Amino acid sequence: MLWRWLSRTIEWKTLFSMALLLFALGSVAYGLSDIIRGVDFTFLLLIMLLGMLVGWGAAALPMSGWLAAALGLFVGLEVVLLRVGRLGGQVFKVLQALGRLVWEIGRFLGQVLQEQEDIIAPGWMAFLSTLWELWQSILVLLGRAGAWLLSLPAEQTVFDPVSTALVWGFAAWLVALWAGWTVSRRSKPLAALLPAGALLANALSYTWASSTTLLSFLSATLILMAVCQHNARENRWVRVGIDFSRDLWVDLLVAASIISVVLMGAASIAPSLSIQKLIEFVEGLVESRETDTERIAQSLGLEQQPASPREVSTFEELRVTSLPRRHLIGSGPELSEQVVMIIRTGELPPALDATLLPYPPPVYYWQSLIYDRYEGRGWVTSRADLVDYGPGQAASPLEVPYHRPLRQDVRFVEDMGGILHVVGTLVAVDQEYTVAWRGPNDPFGGTVGGRGPVERYRADSLIPVATEEDLRNAEADYPFWLQRRYLQLPEVMTDRVLSLARDLTATEPTPYDRALAIEAYLRTFPYTLDVPYPPYNQEMVDYFLFDLQKGYCDYYATAMVVLARAAGLPARMVIGYLGSNYDVGEARYVISEADAHAWPEIYFPGYGWIPFEPTSGRPPLERALELDDLAWLGPDETAFEPLVPADSSRGLNLWPWLLGIVGAVGALLAGTGIDALALRLRLPAATVAALYRRLWRHARRLGVKTCDGDTPYEFIEAFERRLEEIKEDRPGEAALLQPAHQEARFLIELYVRQQYTPMPVERAGQGLAIATWWRLRWRLWLAWLLRKSRRERLAALTAERSGDRSQRQTLPPL
Repeated sequence: MLWRWLSRTIEWKTLFSMALLLFALGSVAYGLSDIIRGVDFTFLLLIMLLGMLVGWGAAALPMSGWLAAALGLFVGLEVVLLRVGRLGGQVFKVLQALGRLVWEIGRFLGQVLQEQEDIIAPGWMAFLSTLWELWQSILVLLGRAGAWLLSLPAEQTVFDPVSTALVWGFAAWLVALWAGWTVSRRSKPLAALLPAGALLANALSYTWASSTTLLSFLSATLILMAVCQHNARENRWVRVGIDFSRDLWVDLLVAASIISVVLMGAASIAPSLSIQKLIEFVEGLVESRETDTERIAQSLGLEQQPASPREVSTFEELRVTSLPRRHLIGSGPELSEQVVMIIRTGELPPALDATLLPYPPPVYYWQSLIYDRYEGRGWVTSRADLVDYGPGQAASPLEVPYHRPLRQDVRFVEDMGGILHVVGTLVAVDQEYTVAWRGPNDPFGGTVGGRGPVERYRADSLIPVATEEDLRNAEADYPFWLQRRYLQLPEVMTDRVLSLARDLTATEPTPYDRALAIEAYLRTFPYTLDVPYPPYNQEMVDYFLFDLQKGYCDYYATAMVVLARAAGLPARMVIGYLGSNYDVGEARYVISEADAHAWPEIYFPGYGWIPFEPTSGRPPLERALELDDLAWLGPDETAFEPLVPADSSRGLNLWPWLLGIVGAVGALLAGTGIDALALRLRLPAATVAALYRRLWRHARRLGVKTCDGDTPYEFIEAFERRLEEIKEDRPGEAALLQPAHQEARFLIELYVRQQYTPMPVERAGQGLAIATWWRLRWRLWLAWLLRKSRRERLAALTAERSGDRSQRQTLPPL
């Protein structure tokens, strides 16, 4: 029906010319989509088709070229923005709101004319809000394109798929608009298609891609030139009244097609006749002769012996992994609750119940291996160099901005092959360890135990500290090496995957919002363990996103890394374990086989690699909205204490201990002598007042209940009551504290005499007070130390008993 209507409305020669022009532009679209990342053929073909029709229609209208150009530029900008930003839904909402507003305005005017009492005003806010949302999306698109353009003079390498699609889409619109206008109004196909051909030729020459599409473009151009010239001659013959055969047009078309095919075929064959091709042909003959020699030798029973096998390192065995990997979470019923690791971080104290903790235990992702290259069927790591480190030797900087330290004590329950498991960036290990580096600050993984298997180790690492606002404000100034490695995608990646990444992130203003949009989209896919193996002839991410649309962590993590890279976000694939099972009573993470996991990480300048959780079978990550919401507990949040090797090969050296003890005793005696001399040099009244204040402080340490307004006699009564309580609770300390109340009362009497009587303390009384205080102070110190050690033993015993009960309730048998 459409073809019949077009044939009746438009002359068939015009339709044929438009078809040839569209074929030539389609060749340009196909060639550009094949070499431009993130720009698919359907997108460019649709843009060029619309641009050609707008140019052709503008040429048919009685308008000047400048007016047609302005109209075409405006329409093209709108079309490209709507298509790249997927703004069709928002435009439809604006039109709906506009129609509703027009109807409400009409109803309002009718009510005014009828002088009704209950007049309903038009709802302007609904229309303005939808219009504002559309304008905000357009501003985001224009802002991304502007940022991309500003990065070019600054010599910064920035890849933004949305900006790329906008630029190439608008360029395609311009060449198609010019082609449609020039062919329709001027009948000059060479001038019409010259900009499109130059655009394609420059792109092909820069990328060294195949010129097949350029040949098809030139072929269509030659045929269109012949058709347009013959149409011009026929029109001239009709005007002057020359009679001609109508079949001449068909003969010309056949001849032009044959000549075009022959010329393009010769052009495609000519470049292949070169000296290099002849050399390769001879080398092929030599290789075939070598193959024949090997075949004859084998028939004679002569077999080449394989080279002696070399030792394969742990990293060489793990550098390549296929997908899906059956040992990860949710991949099959063989995964169990068997514990493989027990990890302590020391951030939270043991407790009887989780409600007694100051804040919920953090959920950590324990990294084991990090992959950077996706090959369509699995993950591969680039070349990595092994570097050995001694116990406590730092492999990374000890302090990095916006990072906090974490010390983890890892105990292996099952054999893990010595693979290091840490959170964030590894700093150091308390034993000999090895790290496989792809480059500076780019590890593949690490192993511990250079002299044999180990059962436990302590490791220091750095964890990014960033709120959602921090990540939104992070700049997109990625280093060149990071873009080259972590924006890489395989050649087998389909156009619909790239288009999906662009559509999901086109109107998101920041890289963090783009990552969240991809994560939220993937979390809509149902989580399941029952999935078939991917087809051999289909790329895995394409199969997961458009056919399977369900799966487990392998699929989710790989899909998010691919979509993030297609959206211009550096991303990597990480495998390891998810630490969500926290034993409150023992203050430790219990890691089982079922906690094996895979997740994506995206790079944010200044904050490093940030994990995301696209797997719908796992709880979403909760990030702090403000810096005050970040809570952790530790002895020192600014720096590490030096790691001490777990088992040193050197013998125990007692000399440092003895020297330390002698030095401590000497410092104590020296301090005591200096203090005694300072007390004697004072006036007797000042000495007695100072000793009274010291007695008050030591009494409070001992648990004496005092108030600031107590008189000296009220204080000594409270002190003597506390001594009696200690003697009743701990009879063993009675002998130690027996003379304490007499010595304390003597000092109190001296203080009262000095402060409240006209008889001051003299030098003899000063010396006696100092001697009495030294004897009393040693008793109070010993009593305080005994009291503190007793409390610590009771607390440890209570925690041990509560931990045993919690372990029997929560842990599986080991």
